[in-house]
Amino acid sequence: MDYYASQFTGLVVAGAGGSAISRPWREALRRATDAGIVVIRSSRTLNGLTVIDDVMDGESGTIPSYTLPPQKASVLLKLALTRSRDRTEVERMFREY
Repeated sequence: MDYYASQFTGLVVAGAGGSAISRPWREALRRATDAGIVVIRSSRTLNGLTVIDDVMDGESGTIPSYTLPPQKASVLLKLALTRSRDRTEVERMFREY
């Protein structure tokens, strides 16, 4: 994870079930977000929402993908990063679109 975080400005992580991420992954994602990488948390399930989670997002600094599966979250993240690298602005885009 640290290697990828050093190479990219944004990452989409597809967690299990309701986009759950293990503690070691949350710690690695926190290092990435602290370094200014925008990380989107998504789910590998076929449908359902990825909502704000105080544990997952609070510990890791990630942004939920809301209704978007990982593939679509990746497209929106790429578009969002052409406009801003500000986490708050990218989060607004994910809530809106």
